Amino acid sequence: MILKSRFSLLLGYYADILFTQDPEAFKRTMEFLIEGIGFTQGIGEVIARGCVDTIAIVVTDHDVAPRLKQHLDYIVIQLIRLLDTVTFVNFFDFMNDFIKLFAKDLVGDKIVSIMNGVVQRISKE
Repeated sequence: MILKSRFSLLLGYYADILFTQDPEAFKRTMEFLIEGIGFTQGIGEVIARGCVDTIAIVVTDHDVAPRLKQHLDYIVIQLIRLLDTVTFVNFFDFMNDFIKLFAKDLVGDKIVSIMNGVVQRISKE
């Protein structure tokens, strides 16, 4: 668990220069960060909080954000799933930034699905 936590923090510093020549490694790394946000109980919460902080940094990095566009379908599905369980305030701050930064790319079903997930979460609360 500690290694996963440290790895997520390391990625926040070096994501812009890591895996620039290996798209598959980049994809798997982003999957690790997004899926890591779901570890919301027990010691896994440490990983989740680190992953949220890191993905928030990565998404707003102008060198990394364009590389994420090709993975938006996967990211949107995962974020909608996470909306139901994650309670960290910084996750919702990240969601706000994500929607703003990718607004032009989140067309059609993507933005509607995200907004439906947000409304369901609000209704649940």
